[in-house]
Amino acid sequence: MDTYAYSKGWVWYHELMHIDWATKATTGTTHVTDIRFSMRDVDGKKKPYPATGPLNNKILARNSQTPGFWTSRNADSYTSFALSRYVQSQIGGIYPHLPLAPFQTITPSGLTEAHGGQNFDIQNDGTVYYNASSPDTAQVGDSCFVDDEGSGDTTEIDKFSTGDQYPSDYKSQWEQWVGDLGGSAGSSGGSSKDFQPLPSDKQPSCSGTNLNANFPSSWVTTDGHASAGELLYRMRDQACQGKCENIQGLPGNSGNPSPQGYFAAARQSDTGCEYAVKIAADKELYFYVTNDGSNCYDATEKMINTCINDKKNDAGWINGPNYGEFYQVGVRALNGDGSRHGSFPGDKNNHLGYRQVACQRTDNGKSDLWYGFRVEVTDWDDGDYGRTIRDHAKKCGLLSQWKYEDEPSFAFSDGRKADKYASWRLPLLIGDRCGEKAIEAALGLQSGSVSCKRGEWNEVSMF
Repeated sequence: MDTYAYSKGWVWYHELMHIDWATKATTGTTHVTDIRFSMRDVDGKKKPYPATGPLNNKILARNSQTPGFWTSRNADSYTSFALSRYVQSQIGGIYPHLPLAPFQTITPSGLTEAHGGQNFDIQNDGTVYYNASSPDTAQVGDSCFVDDEGSGDTTEIDKFSTGDQYPSDYKSQWEQWVGDLGGSAGSSGGSSKDFQPLPSDKQPSCSGTNLNANFPSSWVTTDGHASAGELLYRMRDQACQGKCENIQGLPGNSGNPSPQGYFAAARQSDTGCEYAVKIAADKELYFYVTNDGSNCYDATEKMINTCINDKKNDAGWINGPNYGEFYQVGVRALNGDGSRHGSFPGDKNNHLGYRQVACQRTDNGKSDLWYGFRVEVTDWDDGDYGRTIRDHAKKCGLLSQWKYEDEPSFAFSDGRKADKYASWRLPLLIGDRCGEKAIEAALGLQSGSVSCKRGEWNEVSMF
């Protein structure tokens, strides 16, 4: 982290965090500022330090007094987190654990490389002394970050949070890191050395069933939109760290799915997990791993990119080189064969939102000398008052009575409400399926998938 930090990007992101519209801060207590912490040095003198730079941010996060309150108000905490996620993406999905801010006294053999191992003196009663003069980790000086609003609040730190306040998966990884450095934290991470890495040339097997050409390009999440591949990557971020509790941007719980939840999670073992997301009334997107760690990251990345993103298959899987090791991702029937999670409720409209389309002909027959079309859509808007549909429809001939408005009442078969509707008329002597082709072209749908029947709604199949 020290290698990557203190760049122009670091400073830019840090300063951005002071702007309330960027962080969505709504009160003075949520405004992101520059927090300081006060600690006693190795000579027993209490000194203030800016919570800047990788090591000091780790210290702030280890504060035994309401750490979440302080880190959520510190600009450099967000900056460190953003950079660590970038570094993680560049080093094979492994979270950058250095520098260490120890839980407890550690046998020091080999820990001089830990970029933080020399910075602390932890007494038997848990009191922590900070040696800011240690050459291990350079810190960002006050002059690099000048808060025009004045200095932020200061918290006093005399003890770190104890290990029992952290998730078991993080403690397990932390102990492994210490073991790899030659130290000891009360348990050994050496057993992982017998775990064989996934061969670099190992390729996934993909199922022969292709996804429908209309398979949705994205789903609505609480933080925007995400494609199937992006949803799987969000599951990967959790499961490959040994977590099986939540998915970014999706409401739900980690136990049996609730009527208000869109995903389910099921722990398979200490390191295995199954995630499932309800992506339609009768479909789920799933992610299954037996192990966390680098093999999980490598295998699932290959399956997502090769089978789902590139080939548009409905599943991919890889057998790992170790006993019982297996990884699989894909799309299947809701609560389908092989699922291990609690069953999703039968409420058909309880699923992540995606683009839905229905069409109807509104004319009364040839005696009218025109064809009337009405299209209902949800999760689609071209930002140009629907003119993308209108422009394609005009190629069929003279177009009249064009409308593109909010839909007041129409609901699809799963109960989801339509957002907008478009309606127009075309002359009777138009080419075969010209109106339907205009809808397909405007909405990016498979040729032949739209059928507008007179007086009857017909929904486009996405799956």
